[in-house]
Amino acid sequence: MPADPKILLIVIAVLETIVGLAAVLSPATALAQTFPGIEGGAAGEMAMRMAGTALIALGALAWLARDATEPAVLRPVLGGLLVYNVLAVLNLGWLGLTTVPDLLPFAILHVILSGALLFYMRKAR
Repeated sequence: MPADPKILLIVIAVLETIVGLAAVLSPATALAQTFPGIEGGAAGEMAMRMAGTALIALGALAWLARDATEPAVLRPVLGGLLVYNVLAVLNLGWLGLTTVPDLLPFAILHVILSGALLFYMRKAR
């Protein structure tokens, strides 16, 4: 792995922003693709827009922190992103195993991102 997490933070920024924009700009499509068979209506679309907004905010956090090198700055950012990714693994993994098998690759992606974030968090002591 590279010496600093810059590339990882850029990848996270791009991925989260793209997914967030999809949820904000086309919530009905995002809802249908994420949860097939669920009719979300206005409440589901609003929830997808809010989730998309949160993902865009995580993308912005990762982007703005990409040049950080001081552990006091880097550790909280990496820690927050790690918490999100671990929770994403649990949620996507559960949904993938119980209802929407198409979500399992995304759970695996979040496992990989979690491992990389943990690696850099331990390094930023």
